[in-house]
Amino acid sequence: QVVNEKLKHYFHSSPYHRDTAINLAHLLVRTKSGYRFSEGIKSMQSFTKQYDQELSDFFPLMVLAAAAELALKNNTEAGIPEEITVATLKDTNIWIDNFYQSNGRYGLSDSTLLTGHYTGNLFKIGRLQYELIPFSNWGFIFKNSITQELISLSSEKNVSGSGHIAGIYGEEDIAFQASFEQNEDYYEGYVIDNENGIILDRRIKLSKDEWNLILQPGDIVINIHIPQGEKLDYEACLVSIEQAKEFFKKHFPDIKYNAVVCGTWLLDVNLLNILPEESNIIKFMSLFKKMPIYFSVPMIHERVFGFDFDVKDIASAPENTSLQRSLKEYTQKGGKMYNTGGFIID
Repeated sequence: QVVNEKLKHYFHSSPYHRDTAINLAHLLVRTKSGYRFSEGIKSMQSFTKQYDQELSDFFPLMVLAAAAELALKNNTEAGIPEEITVATLKDTNIWIDNFYQSNGRYGLSDSTLLTGHYTGNLFKIGRLQYELIPFSNWGFIFKNSITQELISLSSEKNVSGSGHIAGIYGEEDIAFQASFEQNEDYYEGYVIDNENGIILDRRIKLSKDEWNLILQPGDIVINIHIPQGEKLDYEACLVSIEQAKEFFKKHFPDIKYNAVVCGTWLLDVNLLNILPEESNIIKFMSLFKKMPIYFSVPMIHERVFGFDFDVKDIASAPENTSLQRSLKEYTQKGGKMYNTGGFIID
C-alpha cells in the first residue's frame, strides 16, 4: 500500500520522470532489450539521486508500473492466460521486499532481473518460473541408442581437486584440465558424475555408432527459476514442470527445447549433510542429473542467512531456523557448499 501511494504521488508530482518512465516501459516491451532498458534506468537514477534519493529508488518501479499494462496486453494477444501474466509480474513484490530488508526503505535497485517478466520471456507457471534460453557451456549429454543410458562429458575447464571448476569457493588449485574432442568416429572427454555434480579425472571415448549427442551448449532449454517466498513443495514442483512443458509446446511451437535445466544452490548434494532425505529440497534435487557450474561464491549463505551475508561472518550467523543452525554448524566445521547445475531429459 505504501509503495502504491508513493507511485501515485510521483506519477502526479513529477511529470518529467513519469513521461521518461512511460517511454522506457514502451522501449522495454517493444524492443525486449533488457540491456538498453537497464542502462536507461541506471542513468536516470544516477542523476536523480543527487537531489532526491527516494525518487531515485522509486524510478525503476515507475517504469515497471507503466510496463505492466503493456505486458498484460501483449501476453493476452499472444494467447497467454491472464493468470500466468499476473502471477509472473507479482514477483516484483519480492524484489521490493528484498530492497526494503537491505536498505530499510522501499524502492528497487536492480531491475535487470525483472526484464524477462515484462517482455514475455519468463513465466511463472504454478510454483516455478521458466524461460527459454540457450544451454550454457556446462558440458555435453549423450544417450546410448540401445540401452538409453545417459553419459555427460565436460566442456573445456580447469578442475580443482574436489572435482569442481577451479576458482569456485576459493579453490584455485588445478588438479587436471578437462577437454572435449570429436572426430568422425567418436566423442572423447572427461566424465561428469551426474549423481554428485563433479568432473572426474576419467577420460573416455564414446562411439558415434552407439552414442547420440542429445544436448550441447547452444541448444534451447527450458530454464527453471525458483522464486522465493513459497514452500518448495515437491508435488507442486512436479505439476509445475509438466505444465511448463505443455505451455511452451503450445505457445512457442516453433522453438524446440532439448531439456529442462536449473542452476541453483538447491541442487548441491552437500545439502544431504544438513537436511533430512525426506525434505522437499532433497526431493526436488533428486529430479535432476547434476553438473558443476561456475559461481565464485555459493548463493546458499545469502539465501539462508540474508542478502549481503558474508560467509566470513559465519560465527555470528543467525540460528532462527533448523536450516540456519545446520548450515552454520556444517560451515564452521569446514564444510563447503556449491551452486550446481541440473538437467531433466524426457
